[in-house]
Amino acid sequence: MRRRDLLALALAAPPAVTCGDDVMPFPLAPWHMWGSSQRMRAVGGPPNRGVGSGQLAKINYKRPETWSFWLGAKLVGGDVNTTGADSIIRVLIDIQIGVGRSVWMTQQQQIATSIATAGFCRFEWTVPNGGIPGNSLTNVKYTSAVRSPPTLDSDPTTTDLIRTFCAQDIQCVASLIMVTGSPVAAVEAEVHAYFAPHTHIRPDWFQEADAAAFLGKETGGT
Repeated sequence: MRRRDLLALALAAPPAVTCGDDVMPFPLAPWHMWGSSQRMRAVGGPPNRGVGSGQLAKINYKRPETWSFWLGAKLVGGDVNTTGADSIIRVLIDIQIGVGRSVWMTQQQQIATSIATAGFCRFEWTVPNGGIPGNSLTNVKYTSAVRSPPTLDSDPTTTDLIRTFCAQDIQCVASLIMVTGSPVAAVEAEVHAYFAPHTHIRPDWFQEADAAAFLGKETGGT
């Protein structure tokens, strides 16, 4: 191939990738946006001092679907706890889901009166006096099910176990919070969030055999 032909090929727009009605303007399958991990660092300060993550997941599926999820977090470092008391550290993972023109956000205002119940998913660590965040066998926590808030104020046991949820659009963020009034000076955590349709029927599985093309470059489908 001649040099000018190679240059024209390099400058050409990448082919779009489709998944059902989803069209992506870059050569990646849509599910490359369906999960990620990020490191977060929070420094000491007033009670409930925290920091938020960037976007962990962005899903625009174009149709309602039932979604499964895997959420995890681990403490990866920080300063020695010299407060003389235990320090409590939390990671809160929240989602924004929608169908059509309606949106539901699980994220609540992070204030002292709501910090114990905020978050779609909550992970908590206790760092004892003299301890280092992440220097423990319990520094890794994960789940694929979360508890709902009570549906009746008069009965705190009226919660439900959530393993799936319905949505067309999904966004996911996290918060790293040092809860106690005299927290460790700094803490670092790694947060993970992954989503996938509970039952994923792909249109390209039903194409003619000689025309079948797995648009995400995956194999299988039998």
